[in-house]
Amino acid sequence: MSAMDPFARKIAIESWILYGVGLLIIGCRLISRRIRLKSWSELQMDDVLMGVIALTFTGVTVSANNVARVSSDPIVHQENPTPDAYSLMIWGNKMVFTLEQFALVTIWLVKCCLLIIYNRLTLMTKEHLVVKIVAGYVVISFIVIEVLFLGVWCRPISHYWELEAEDFQCSTYFNHLITTTVLNISSDLMMLCIPLPLFIRSHLPLKQKVAVCAVFSLGGIVVCEPQYTPAEINR
Repeated sequence: MSAMDPFARKIAIESWILYGVGLLIIGCRLISRRIRLKSWSELQMDDVLMGVIALTFTGVTVSANNVARVSSDPIVHQENPTPDAYSLMIWGNKMVFTLEQFALVTIWLVKCCLLIIYNRLTLMTKEHLVVKIVAGYVVISFIVIEVLFLGVWCRPISHYWELEAEDFQCSTYFNHLITTTVLNISSDLMMLCIPLPLFIRSHLPLKQKVAVCAVFSLGGIVVCEPQYTPAEINR
């Protein structure tokens, strides 16, 4: 059995560590909610969605590692690919497509969880309408991304994993990545602006206000943080 390529090993180490941390956070959250609510049956919609996120995040991690292993396999870089190499490359492209779907669902489910929490926090406040507007924007943005990705940018959909597709959108995801980035960042920025006015108007001591605002502002790091895209993993 051949040794794992350094690139694939790097992706494996980083992704599985991140996966472990993510599941630990989800597990701690669900356990704390169970303790607070006294019963598993009392868990609310955002708690259920966190369980679904654990499944989709598993899909992201498994798909990313499959893409990295295929893209780093020497046989896919041969000048005259064998039938086995051809099949492996198609499988790798299918994994890229699968990874993108899992990633989109995971990201937008996290947004939904946050909006559900914000919905509870802003009841009977003027920010409640803002939460509803942002929620509508998040839902519409996901629908737009999926419709464009599955039915517009690359047709038929099977061209996403075919090796000889003429449309470069099918292999680079160029328009899709631009659209997703714009809608993802814009919705994140909207969501970051929701909780800050609540804590600024609250009667907490100044030190606590600064600390809480700083925690919520850490979301800005997520907006600016470079992430692995399918194109980067499928080098």
